[in-house]
Amino acid sequence: MNLNQLKAKLLDPSAQIILFRKDGALVDSCESMTELEAWKNQSLYDLVPLLKSMEMAFEHIGEDVIDLPCVDFNLNQRHGYYDFTFRQHPEDPDMIVWLIKDQTRIYRYYLAIQQERNLLRLEKEYQEHGKSA
Repeated sequence: MNLNQLKAKLLDPSAQIILFRKDGALVDSCESMTELEAWKNQSLYDLVPLLKSMEMAFEHIGEDVIDLPCVDFNLNQRHGYYDFTFRQHPEDPDMIVWLIKDQTRIYRYYLAIQQERNLLRLEKEYQEHGKSA
């Protein structure tokens, strides 16, 4: 196994690349996280409301990159927290490359820390008010 094969094997479970036309039609997907074969040639704008809301931005994306971190999303019945990156295909300006990176484990860890911090703040506030009463 060469280095590129090893990289693909280790990263594939947590990343998926989807190609779609600016009109929304799904062209291809690497299928590493979920299978989207049934969506082929369908409009992602009809299937994914988030993308419908971004349709105008895709029309004028040019060389820009659109990053959407920590999206609470259900990807074909696979719920999680994903980082999305959208960019125009480097060889076909009518195509959009959608990179999905599953960050569920990391974001759930951050959410747990935030929840603990919030509870500690509430406890501290309760104790401070209890002493002054």
